[in-house]
Amino acid sequence: MPLRPAAQAPEPRVIDVIARRFAFEPAEIEATVGERIRLMVRSADGVHGLEIKKFKVKKEIPRGTAPVTIEFTASEEGRFPILCSEYCGDDHDSMTGMLVANFTNPYLAKFDLLWTIFLPIGVINHWLLHRDEPVAHAPVPNVPDAPSHVSRPVSR
Repeated sequence: MPLRPAAQAPEPRVIDVIARRFAFEPAEIEATVGERIRLMVRSADGVHGLEIKKFKVKKEIPRGTAPVTIEFTASEEGRFPILCSEYCGDDHDSMTGMLVANFTNPYLAKFDLLWTIFLPIGVINHWLLHRDEPVAHAPVPNVPDAPSHVSRPVSR
């Protein structure tokens, strides 16, 4: 019997992040619970740090063009602060971001909203277009020993 290769986990989603005084770009990162994330973090101006305490993520981001790779799994739903963990100036404490982890894919959630809006419109539109048409019912078989509460088709 031939051996099958082990199933490989999907590649992590790669997100480029720029750390600069006194902000992270993007300021908010959306993820799906259970999704593997790979942050590629660069500093635009000096030494910074990136920390997400809930997921035990903490890395120093040195000055320069080489990105620092930070990989983790968003294992819980919620909003989790992203902090600068290296003092970078007077407004260091305001250098924050947010990781938002949801059970549904945030990109697919936009399509769910569209379905929520347009499906009822389509149903109403169909009803308006066809409201005067007779409704076709399936014929009820004429069974001699059927209970009396079963309706039988009326012959015309």
